[in-house]
Amino acid sequence: MTPRTLFTIVLKVLGIFFIRDVLALLPQVLVYIKFLASGDRDNTLSEFGIFLLVTLVHVFICYLLIFKTESLVEKLNLPASFNDETITLNIHRSTVLSISIVVLGGLILVKQIPEFCRQVYVYFQYRTMVHAEVNPATGPMILAGAQIVIGLLLLGNQRDIVSLVEKKKRK
Repeated sequence: MTPRTLFTIVLKVLGIFFIRDVLALLPQVLVYIKFLASGDRDNTLSEFGIFLLVTLVHVFICYLLIFKTESLVEKLNLPASFNDETITLNIHRSTVLSISIVVLGGLILVKQIPEFCRQVYVYFQYRTMVHAEVNPATGPMILAGAQIVIGLLLLGNQRDIVSLVEKKKRK
């Protein structure tokens, strides 16, 4: 394995971890839509614009790190500082990507399952302690549930995701 290949793998794995942040941001769209529907459009609309800008920057960084890795390595001139021509590492690039996706999905699940349980507990506790006519906030519970689904999808479809990332390399 050459240093260039190693940097390519590291940048792609970093891009996959950036996807975690993008996927964590996407369920928040539901919260903004709920607030926009409620009528408070002045503050919510400007916050949604900032949120959308941050999300687009994250998506662009993910795109660069995953699909434009070769040009990024070239522009950053990363392998120029290495004297050795090859690095002995007998693991395939797709295996490293698969491991990183499984770890990413596991991290999301480990973080969000307790959060979801906590939000469900708070929801039902609020419903029983406060007046029955007042509805407690469901946004945090929906966000945690959506992130659990995202983690499960990452774990279940990791081969398809690796194929998508590697498809461009095969051409």
